[in-house]
Amino acid sequence: MPLKRDLLAQFSREELVSIVDQFELDAPNRRKKDDLIDVMASSKRATVAEILPNLSRDRLKELCRAFDLDDSGKDKATIVQRLIGTGSPSNKPSEAKVRANTVEENAAPSERHHRLEPTRDRTSQASIIGEEVAAQVQIPTGRPREGNRDSAQASGAFG
Repeated sequence: MPLKRDLLAQFSREELVSIVDQFELDAPNRRKKDDLIDVMASSKRATVAEILPNLSRDRLKELCRAFDLDDSGKDKATIVQRLIGTGSPSNKPSEAKVRANTVEENAAPSERHHRLEPTRDRTSQASIIGEEVAAQVQIPTGRPREGNRDSAQASGAFG
């Protein structure tokens, strides 16, 4: 759900002047877009729920796209609800999520990243990751292998 000020910033100055007139707000400087946004953002009468239904369906869809919301549908009320945040959540995944899922799905099973469920205990996640890494890579434990014990003793590493 976009904030009122962020939503108002998407309007042109002419649209803002029209809305200020509609709600009979006192705007000291009607020439500056920022001043109009300030007046409307602080207004209790000019709510987003009152402003949006007066816009055309195409303009509402433009606003949805500007905030990366689902812009499908023909019913204005549904589109307004998405922008206000009272409707059902958007089913349209963001482009980044779609790209990430597509890359991971197309990867070979051995190349896929393991996704861990979020938990409150980060140490358990770290230990799981450490065990996975240790299983894939042989990490020296500080002791030489049985066959290399003589060379390690000769160098003075273990004595």
